[in-house]
Amino acid sequence: MALVSISEAARLTKRSRTTIYRYRDEGKISISSGHQGNPVIDTSELLRVFGEIGLDNIDQPAEQMSERHVTPEYDTVHPGKNTENTLLKEAVKRLEAELDEAKRREAWLQGQMERLTLLLTHTSTPSQPPHTPWWRFW
Repeated sequence: MALVSISEAARLTKRSRTTIYRYRDEGKISISSGHQGNPVIDTSELLRVFGEIGLDNIDQPAEQMSERHVTPEYDTVHPGKNTENTLLKEAVKRLEAELDEAKRREAWLQGQMERLTLLLTHTSTPSQPPHTPWWRFW
C-alpha cells in the first residue's frame, strides 16, 4: 500500500493529527520515517486501526484535493469530550480546594507542635528535689 503523511492520514481517517500521534504513543498504530526522515504511515495500518478510510483521492496530487480541516466533531475516539472536560475541570477545582484546606490544617498542626515543644523544653525547675532511692543516705 501507499505511505502517507500524518496530515494525510488524519484527512483520510477524519481524525485529528493529535489523535494519530496519541495512537502512536499508545502503541495502537505504527509510524515509520520516510526517505527524508518525515513520519509516514502505511495506509494498510490506517485500515487495520480505523477500518474503512477515504482512499478515493489518494493518488491525486495534493493541489487537486480539497483542503479539509479536521475538527473535533470528526474525532470519534472521544465522543462527548466537552462534557468530560467540564467534569474533569470541576473535579480538579474541587481537589485543589481540598488540597488548600489540607495545607491550612497542616500549618495549624505544625504551629501547635511548635507551641507544645516550646512548653515542654522551657519548663521551670521542679519544686521538689529529685527522688532518691530509700537505700541511699548520702
